[in-house]
Amino acid sequence: MNTQLSNVAQRAGLDNRRILVVGLGKTGLSVLAFFRRHKIDCELVDALISDEKVEALADELNDVVLHRELNDQLVSSFDVLIVSPGVPLAQPSIQQALAAGKDVLSDIELFARLVEVPVLAVTGSNGKSTVVAWIEKVLQTSNVSALACGNIGEPVLQVLEQSAELYVLELSSYQLETLRSLKPLAATVLNVSEDHLDRYDDIEHYAQTKQRVYQNAGLIVCNVADVRTQPTSFSQPTSFSATNNAGRSANDSSADASHGVVFFGDKAMLDKAGLDDLSVSYGLQRNSGDYWLYRGSTPLMRSSELLLRGKHNAENALAILALLSPLQLPDEIVLQGLKVFEGLPHRTQLVATINGVRWYNDSKGTNVDACIKAIESMEAPVILIAGGLGKDADFSLLRPVVDATVKHLILIGRDAGLIEAALHDLVNVHHAGDMRDAVSTAQRLAVAGDAVLLSPACASFDMFASYEQRGDHFAREVRRLAA
Repeated sequence: MNTQLSNVAQRAGLDNRRILVVGLGKTGLSVLAFFRRHKIDCELVDALISDEKVEALADELNDVVLHRELNDQLVSSFDVLIVSPGVPLAQPSIQQALAAGKDVLSDIELFARLVEVPVLAVTGSNGKSTVVAWIEKVLQTSNVSALACGNIGEPVLQVLEQSAELYVLELSSYQLETLRSLKPLAATVLNVSEDHLDRYDDIEHYAQTKQRVYQNAGLIVCNVADVRTQPTSFSQPTSFSATNNAGRSANDSSADASHGVVFFGDKAMLDKAGLDDLSVSYGLQRNSGDYWLYRGSTPLMRSSELLLRGKHNAENALAILALLSPLQLPDEIVLQGLKVFEGLPHRTQLVATINGVRWYNDSKGTNVDACIKAIESMEAPVILIAGGLGKDADFSLLRPVVDATVKHLILIGRDAGLIEAALHDLVNVHHAGDMRDAVSTAQRLAVAGDAVLLSPACASFDMFASYEQRGDHFAREVRRLAA
């Protein structure tokens, strides 16, 4: 066992406290396994778990009390609730626990209390998985032992016991709701767009939750073009007075004298705002037909040298440069690492080229903004496959890019009708009963030079277990065409 993890219960604030783990998905099971390794007693609750899953987990659940209903009476008998990210804090029993002053936290908060090496923290509506995996690649190229974890890869309590010089932490808004102890070397909110509005009051509430990543950060990295990523002392006047579900004011994310703040994005916007007078910014500027990545006034590299295409990926590279700046790595090593990253599966991933038609899997495009960026990155007329669980999104935001680029729209899933209602006057709309039907329809409609793009702008759970399963199914159907 790693010696840094001795006295875990004491260091995590769990000594002599009754602990309830809420939710038995991937996260809850990782918490249970961690507690077993460190001889920390707990009980479990999952109101949705099936009898079949309980039976399948017999070994993991051995000798642990499992409750099948989350209610006020159960919660009242515990001091600490470890809540899985898929369990909304708005549930009445959890709100009752918060009101009673009980410690309501997540595996990420436990990680934050225990971690003893530097952490880089990344959140945002889109691009966070790409940025985290990209940072891990850059650091590995630089001979820095780094591990990506959190909302990507392994749960954080599993990697905590692996040897690493630095952790690169991807954080969803759900994981940020109860976070208060993390002290990242650098942290970013890459962007904020409509997502998960079925869980938050509105986009401002969602943005406030994202900005919790800035608490205690040594360096804050924010997007010059997106005011909702900017600490409140640098943004336009906005009311952030509401107290979030974890009981802390959103003003906790404001920058103060203890924070450094760096901006990334369009260089003209940075120059106009005079942000280089505050700190060195990271900008993107078009020169001689190509975009260049800048630190301050110094050009670093052409965006065309990146394997990942699209202006949004060049901006992701800028964010990475800013996040890595506290490590003071040599430029040539960092830039080389940026150049060799090939991207993630299910993120505008080229599956095949068949009879001059390019087929792209962007199943991870689970919200409207991600879909827009995927369409914008295509250099061809687009046949778009979209649909699923819309999470109360505003699909009318797709109108400009659909009008400019999309020639056919193929819809699947529960909220296909909502997407059609928003876009039917701009594009030819087709409905498909499943993924095979969608791919067959796209094959019939596509001509050489087109791009067929699966970018659903929706979650997958109406038809698939995950976005990965959805993307794999799409790729399998495309490859069947080429067989």
